[in-house]
Amino acid sequence: MIDYLVGGVRISLDASSHTPGPRTHITKFVDAARTCGHQTDVHLASDMPLMGRFARVSDAGYKDLGTSRILAVDLLRVAIMVWCGFWVAVRSFRRPAPEIIYERSAVFQSLTSFHRYKKRAIRVVEANGIFSRETARDRNISRAVWLSALVERHVLRRADLVVVVSDALAREIEHFAGVDRTRMLVVPNGIDPALLEVERTKSDKFTFGFVGAVVEWQDLGSIIPAVCRRLGEPGVLVDGRAVAIDIVGDGSALDGLRDVVTRHSWGRYVTFHGQVPSERARSLMSTWDVGIAGHRATSSMSMYHSPLKSYEYAGMGLDILCTPSEDARRLAESGAAVHVFDSLDQLDTILSQPDLLVRDSRAVEKARRSVIDDHSWDSRVQEIVETARGVRV
Repeated sequence: MIDYLVGGVRISLDASSHTPGPRTHITKFVDAARTCGHQTDVHLASDMPLMGRFARVSDAGYKDLGTSRILAVDLLRVAIMVWCGFWVAVRSFRRPAPEIIYERSAVFQSLTSFHRYKKRAIRVVEANGIFSRETARDRNISRAVWLSALVERHVLRRADLVVVVSDALAREIEHFAGVDRTRMLVVPNGIDPALLEVERTKSDKFTFGFVGAVVEWQDLGSIIPAVCRRLGEPGVLVDGRAVAIDIVGDGSALDGLRDVVTRHSWGRYVTFHGQVPSERARSLMSTWDVGIAGHRATSSMSMYHSPLKSYEYAGMGLDILCTPSEDARRLAESGAAVHVFDSLDQLDTILSQPDLLVRDSRAVEKARRSVIDDHSWDSRVQEIVETARGVRV
């Protein structure tokens, strides 16, 4: 049995979740675990008493907070850590011991520390970033980075196994928390096999699409203008179609991106759909030709994230226009059409040869099957469980 603990108070599993990336990751991981025969119980901080209100706050809700309000948020986070820990203790006291306690790390959270069976069960921590640093430097919504880093280091050091999404993140955690590399397992994001059942539809527009949090480090403020300037002029066709751009999601950089589009009169090319349910997002993606994943390094030494959107794009059969990452390399090796750029000049070079972004339907379907075979969530979960069991042998 696995107790899956999620400390992020804004994370919910509802269709209207403001955190669609974590929601997808958690639901697909848990579905795969259950499919593989591992009873898995999910414990969300947002489901604990008095906590549901925080899951209704969007990323934009924390934008431009003053110092006094940020300090108040930090104090609230400390209280939330204790409150959520109390409820983990209460709920675990009433339950049988799990084989594995699997905690998805979050800023100012150490849920496993309060679990009744923390010494008996195998403690696994999933790290998708160094959140104390990201919250303070990238999102600018924490002033108590010294304290949140102390908590985060404690969580990582106490784990029997730390699951990280990339080799780059493993190096950063080794430097940040002193966790030995032998206690870390690199497991990137995965692909839901159900994506293969989604039928692609050819739109009357050659469509570039983005789905996810519209935040500064996705660099849409540079990528979207580059596409519009190169391919958005009247008379420019790709695969015999005019170009369009879909943006699905919200976030702190959305208003600025809207302003750029309005200022340059690109509204005829760019459509903002806002936050939509996952099924609606998949329906939109089924009409796209190219998926955008321009994640860049933030306060880290390198880009260490594992963009889930890249795997979803590959599973939907889209060409992927992205910045360099381990995931881009893995997906390309599995047959996905990946176009990597590391500068605006390189992006412009790709866009100047738009025919490279066009594939026939047979090649698309072959690539979809290949990447799903190589990167299914089932295989990811099995690798984690088997490795976790091995650390106690």
